Amino acid sequence: MITEQGSHLTKKGGQIILYKQGEKIYVQPMANLSMILLMGRVEVSASLMAYTLRKGIEITFLSVDGRYKGRLMPVQSKNVLIRRLQYQYLDNPAFNLDFARAIITAKTANYGRLVQKKARVAHENIKTRIVNMRRSLKVAQKADEIRGLEGSFSRIYFQNLPAIVIEDFGFKKRIKHPPPDPMNILLSLAYTMLFNNVYAFVEAAGLDPYCGYFHELKYGHPALVSDLMEEFRAPVADALVISLINRKQIVPAHFMKEKDKTVFTKEGLTIFFRQYRKKVTEKFSYKNLKLNYLQIIERQVWHFMRVLKQEDKKYEGYRSG
Repeated sequence: MITEQGSHLTKKGGQIILYKQGEKIYVQPMANLSMILLMGRVEVSASLMAYTLRKGIEITFLSVDGRYKGRLMPVQSKNVLIRRLQYQYLDNPAFNLDFARAIITAKTANYGRLVQKKARVAHENIKTRIVNMRRSLKVAQKADEIRGLEGSFSRIYFQNLPAIVIEDFGFKKRIKHPPPDPMNILLSLAYTMLFNNVYAFVEAAGLDPYCGYFHELKYGHPALVSDLMEEFRAPVADALVISLINRKQIVPAHFMKEKDKTVFTKEGLTIFFRQYRKKVTEKFSYKNLKLNYLQIIERQVWHFMRVLKQEDKKYEGYRSG
């Protein structure tokens, strides 16, 4: 992860070298390098880009406030057959409805479980709505109905979020672009990292990331990635943000004002990325196996592929324990 603004990243021999104003400030061996994450104004040399494309190493670009901008990666798959299946299912309302119902039912259950574990008082405030939400999901006849239910549930969750954390950082409501306060910054960055993980597995599987079934299709929006990350928002991204705040690993001093917006300090970013990596790579018991979240995300992507090929009967969303 490179966050040094105005720096230049290049390759020399078997090393990655970071320069700023002509001075060498960071060196890392290329061995075992699997991904490069760049945040803000960081230039990349042509030689390094050529090397990463040749070796299959992904470079991901984020804005200085943590928004996903794009990625540089080699061609992952030539599997046109699975993509053809994807496009065929776009015209299958029953498939779209069942898939939407599965991912949002799992999402709702995971958020309910998260709130129950973190704050019982807040859970008392929303548990009736969760029960009603599940009932409504079961009888919904159109994907648009499910989108409306999901939007209503998200608003209720974010209204109760300040009651779950010991420091709300002035959070009033969820605002994505640009995130105006530290809580929104944490959430946006956590969702961006999760999105990036899901995207990588979708691409690796040969699926078209832009062909989704719950999120509406829009030019330039990887709808399938947004679909498949829904069930992981609570157990990965939100759980991490709540834990960072309640354990005081992230505090107000880790943010600063820059012009007219709030941004992470370098120390805060370092803590965040270290803890995010720990969150998604630590193994835990899941279906009698020891897996981490990256492995579970990959399993869900392949489960979705098997559903497309009718090897699995229907899609089942991930439920956290």
